[in-house]
Amino acid sequence: MTLPSVGFNQQLLLELIRKVERLNPTTLDMRMLSVELMHRLRIDGIEKAPGLQETELLTPYSTRGIMVPKYKLLLQFVSNIPGSVEFERFLSPLEICLLHRLLSSSVEPYQRGDERTVCPGTLGEVRNPQAPWVTRNKSQRNQTSSTTFDRPISRCPLELGTYRSDRYGSIAPGVLVTSIAAGLQPQNVRISDFISAYKKKNPYENLETMERVDTKRQLEKLFSSMEAIDNTYVAGLAGDLAEVCLYQGPYLGTDLRVGLAGSWNDTFFPRARHLAAGHEGRWEMTDSEILSGIDGYFLAQKVPDFVSKVRRLRLSQVLDMYYSGRGIPIVAIENVRDRKLHNSPLKAKRPKNTELQEDSLNELFNAAGKTNFRKIFGEERDHGPVVGVAEQSVPEDANRACFRSRILQSIDRDRLKQETFNFVQVLQYTTGSVVVEDSLMRRNCDAAVDRFFSYATTLVGALSDCSTIGNSDTKPNVDLILVIDGSRSVYENQRMIL
Repeated sequence: MTLPSVGFNQQLLLELIRKVERLNPTTLDMRMLSVELMHRLRIDGIEKAPGLQETELLTPYSTRGIMVPKYKLLLQFVSNIPGSVEFERFLSPLEICLLHRLLSSSVEPYQRGDERTVCPGTLGEVRNPQAPWVTRNKSQRNQTSSTTFDRPISRCPLELGTYRSDRYGSIAPGVLVTSIAAGLQPQNVRISDFISAYKKKNPYENLETMERVDTKRQLEKLFSSMEAIDNTYVAGLAGDLAEVCLYQGPYLGTDLRVGLAGSWNDTFFPRARHLAAGHEGRWEMTDSEILSGIDGYFLAQKVPDFVSKVRRLRLSQVLDMYYSGRGIPIVAIENVRDRKLHNSPLKAKRPKNTELQEDSLNELFNAAGKTNFRKIFGEERDHGPVVGVAEQSVPEDANRACFRSRILQSIDRDRLKQETFNFVQVLQYTTGSVVVEDSLMRRNCDAAVDRFFSYATTLVGALSDCSTIGNSDTKPNVDLILVIDGSRSVYENQRMIL
């Protein structure tokens, strides 16, 4: 795999997003940008085709990883909106490629030939690697219950779609952006309604491998289901946990694997993240996805309220503040409307430069005339509670990533179990999986959620807390003149500068 020419860190993500926002100051809001990033630049499950070398005329990659079925469902649960962002106008091809690689979650599983030099020395050879059944072809699926790869896998596979941060662990920005997009257009979709519409499209060819009796029984069960799926859950934690209980459950029962650590090739210039030894092909929910899922849960619940009070709150601002010592100024945002009511009459002339105090999305969407936002959304918008979407309890003073422990404790375990079970029924149908009895599937999902809380508590506890990080991100400005030794390689120079 060709490594990028830059290091994957938060600053790279923010600068790319800021460039798009800066060139669209009036017509682009957070909802449109997050949805467009998800639908146009995020493509999960990209894997390198075995036996092919990358050349100038050949890019041997395709969407064949285990993340693909869930990703295709997310595109429907977080639907697109009118309007588009012409990324090609504002970003160079290299910048678009980098943003795509940051947002797209995948794993490069196969041996690359460089394991001896790039894998950490403590890693041993992988014994009897287990792979999710969905990676096998149809004949293998019908002839054997074993789960092995068709070619040797690496002892340190590459995890794609992540960046490294010093204080907050490795982050999967695709999960964050999708969670924010779901939070800004929350939906509760009934399973029966979704299957009815989905069956008409029927994009999966592998449904013919299912026995007729199983298909009929499964469809009858789904058509009669009264349960609904909350897209703010499946965008993050519930979606990954559903993969765990679907792909691992039939083979491991309740002894499921949640969480998978990894390490970066370089702390100063992180370009590749290698998964740890003993993975056994079980990377349905890695450490990066766990941390990002917790963060995504918080942002999906909180950001819509922020946007309703601060008109031009930007995606880059939210991500920058959340992963910082200062955090998101929740109290200031909550007081915006109170200050407006107390300090200015309803019909008073709006002063200049009072964006935080005066601008309200509710006022904007109900304004008379054809505004740019009306062209984008095409309808008036009510910022009250969404019908059918239950409001979640998130700690009021938790405003940054170092509060993950409190955010994790606020997640309703029973609700997460139910959302995971609801989504896995749809995922099971769309992947053409063997039909698992509801009682067994629910047991597996409950076990996956319980394992998640146990593992996540330990994972979050190992990271820096707020008392260690502090509440200041002051950085000095320094003008540097660099004289580079021409005998050094490009990589050595980049590593020294960054």
